[in-house]
Amino acid sequence: MKEPFDRSLITSVDFPHAPAVCYSAVSRLTDLFPVPSPLRDTARAMSQENVEVVRAAFEAGNSGDMDALREMYDPDVIARMPEGWPEPSFVGREAVMRELEQLRETFDATSARPISDFIDAGDRVVVRLAYHGEGHGPEMNFEMTQVITVRNGKILYREYFWDHAVALETLGLSEQDAHADS
Repeated sequence: MKEPFDRSLITSVDFPHAPAVCYSAVSRLTDLFPVPSPLRDTARAMSQENVEVVRAAFEAGNSGDMDALREMYDPDVIARMPEGWPEPSFVGREAVMRELEQLRETFDATSARPISDFIDAGDRVVVRLAYHGEGHGPEMNFEMTQVITVRNGKILYREYFWDHAVALETLGLSEQDAHADS
């Protein structure tokens, strides 16, 4: 998406003898050749780093490296579970880790596998996942979408949704928008 040119940067002080035609020509040139914004490039790089934090969290959890996973969470992390989950939310790194460890202990084998692209939504990352647990009692299989907020390289907030479209709507996105950006 092309960033609009800030026309307020061109003033009569910048071009004291230039007629209005010059302003129009400069405006057309900037439409054809937009000036890259260092802030936008920094935001894009940071949001890509957020995607990498979330990918690394999946890898750590699936490999069983719970110490590495624990370090990826902010001490004040909040996990808001999907509707119908036995506990609606977990507050704090230790509470979130306890929930994840209980899931791992309930089954001999568990995995949370991304089944969609990681959608970069600024300081948030959206991903659809398939969870599988087997070992003690019946197998558990379900899909859900996570909207994960990353700040300062740490996961600060995880919100789960059964419905992928609803998760996207919380960010003002549609399925079509999500596919266009990925």
